[in-house]
Amino acid sequence: MRGRKNPISLDEIRESGIEHNVGYNIRDFRVISIKDQHHSTVGKIELIPESEIDTTSKITKVSFKIHTTVPREDSRSTEPYEILHRREEANLIALTRTPSTRPMVPKYLGRITRREDERYVFFTEDLGEISAREEFQSLEDRLRGGRNKRAKTIVEGTKRNMLRERAKNIAKFNGRCHAHRTQIIGNFHGFIEEPLDACINKRKLQEKRFVKYAAIVDHYWNVRKRGKSQEKLDTDEKIEEYIEVMNNKRFGFDFKAKVRDIFEKLYVALGITTDPRSRIRLQFGDCRLQHDFNGRFCDLEDFGYYPWYQDLMTYTSAEISIPRINDIPRFIVDYLLYNKAYSSKSGTHTISDIEERGKLKHQRETEKLLSESFDREEIADFSMGYITGLLIENCLIQDGINKKYSRRLLRHFYPGLHINEIHTMKMERTKAIYHNIISESGGFRLPLVYCSNRRLMKECLYEIGNIMREISPTEIPGLDKLANGRSSAWSGIL
Repeated sequence: MRGRKNPISLDEIRESGIEHNVGYNIRDFRVISIKDQHHSTVGKIELIPESEIDTTSKITKVSFKIHTTVPREDSRSTEPYEILHRREEANLIALTRTPSTRPMVPKYLGRITRREDERYVFFTEDLGEISAREEFQSLEDRLRGGRNKRAKTIVEGTKRNMLRERAKNIAKFNGRCHAHRTQIIGNFHGFIEEPLDACINKRKLQEKRFVKYAAIVDHYWNVRKRGKSQEKLDTDEKIEEYIEVMNNKRFGFDFKAKVRDIFEKLYVALGITTDPRSRIRLQFGDCRLQHDFNGRFCDLEDFGYYPWYQDLMTYTSAEISIPRINDIPRFIVDYLLYNKAYSSKSGTHTISDIEERGKLKHQRETEKLLSESFDREEIADFSMGYITGLLIENCLIQDGINKKYSRRLLRHFYPGLHINEIHTMKMERTKAIYHNIISESGGFRLPLVYCSNRRLMKECLYEIGNIMREISPTEIPGLDKLANGRSSAWSGIL
């Protein structure tokens, strides 16, 4: 931590109540790491006891989070930092007071809340050094660096199995939250919104992100790549000015209003606004690789109500964790089955039942298990929600984020890839996803025909695809079939 002032003091650590929760007096501490992220500073410290203790039975490494008063670039929240601070505390306490979710979150250790000097610090048990991000990145590095075809096939298999296990952990967390939702909600004190209100508020935030990064992608391809200007849209003011250019010169309509209309239709098509009881669940909300430590999840300030595909989509939207297209249908099936089992306190199908049938590797057995657990519309709507989520989060928003980065940062985040490959890989994935939605030979075989509102779902997919091919050179053969009703339908998900 050379050259950087300690973000916390020994007096503050003692003030927070940590000593009571770890069970010993603290003589000093050592800072292990510090990192700025969005609207907070996070890090790890090692506590030094006043006297010798049995460190195998006591917590000595602690994570801290300081909700800063100065917003970081791309902060997802515009709420006061005291609210974020108190909500994270409320979320963690509610989950640790619920026996079924307690083992899946870090232990709450203490906090500092001082309004007078806007000091908001939060302490939890440290979950370790290696998150899922490091594990998936290690496999990705081996895939990109390896030349032996057989060795790469083995690594791909390892990655596929690890992704399934991590999806099972997410299903377990979400399932337990649903099964014990009454107890969890009872542990809150004013920090939980009504399910539909919560989803609509979060949908509005996602609409803003969609508009922002669509503008950045459009500016990259239609201004920077054409040599009109090399200036990046690196401030909110520049982005708003360019959106006006898009409205008046590029499209001739209100782009924000168009995106809002698409998102509203999407929520209807997926049954979120029409059937909130079954389509909205308590979830992590920001379920990303860096927050997963082998099935224990940290950074819970966004915990709340979301569409029932949210956590799985968010987790797999990272470039290093996104499933292969042909694996997605079975990946969804695994998640749905495990989530169903963990969502029931008694369980129509036990975990061992699912795993025993899965070992048979017979499509008929899995289809039978699905039919016993879900109706076709539920599987179809979940699948299309997941896919449209990937299109928005991975293929558009993350592409816009990449367009903001310098060439040096892009090489750091995507080692072994040429800059042009990085800027076009999202376009290729968009094209592949739409091929598997539109074509009769599509490897997804996602059951668009069984969606609860097939006509509106097709309209949303068309509108999203149309925006993506307007703002970039993305080719989507057959997209117009979604607009005129000629897209293919499939008989099954596997």
